[in-house]
Amino acid sequence: MKAVIYIEGGSSGPNSKLGQQECQRGFRKLLEKCGFRDRMPRLFASGSRGEAFNDFKNAHNKKLYSGFVAMLIDSEDPVKNPEEPWLHLNNRTGDHWNQPSGTHDDQVLLMTTCQETWILADLLVKNGSQIPVDLENRHRDRVLADIQYATKGSYQKSHGRQFNFLGAVDPDRLSYLKSFARVRRILQEKLSA
Repeated sequence: MKAVIYIEGGSSGPNSKLGQQECQRGFRKLLEKCGFRDRMPRLFASGSRGEAFNDFKNAHNKKLYSGFVAMLIDSEDPVKNPEEPWLHLNNRTGDHWNQPSGTHDDQVLLMTTCQETWILADLLVKNGSQIPVDLENRHRDRVLADIQYATKGSYQKSHGRQFNFLGAVDPDRLSYLKSFARVRRILQEKLSA
């Protein structure tokens, strides 16, 4: 089965090529460590989460791919029920995204509340700390502040540098995060078909 994932990440605009390549490289490394090396989906860095949604809708509506089509985006806010991401995206102030006809919840892969949650969780476990129970319920600004503290200010979200951190993540250290466990489970199901 062919699979395609549209990812929120990589800058958009005239100088976006490097950021998009770094985004795809970081997620590719993470997925390879998850065991998907021989069944890697095609990864497209779309830029903003809105652009990822538009790319996803376009691929779905035009039936550009015969296999699994998904989008991997930040939830931006805590998610009440991780198994109902379309409900979250429809209800979230700032989004109010309607679920495209014929799509399913397993086509929305959320990083709750943001990609940095995964990176921070990895850093905490790597340094011998416990993952806070409320980590996925923290506002993204707090997660960004926490990651700055954990990296002593070396984490930068510019020019694709954050994807170096993402590519270094050990997926086994993220098993406690509901959003990551869900993404891994869905990809395990969809990429083995």
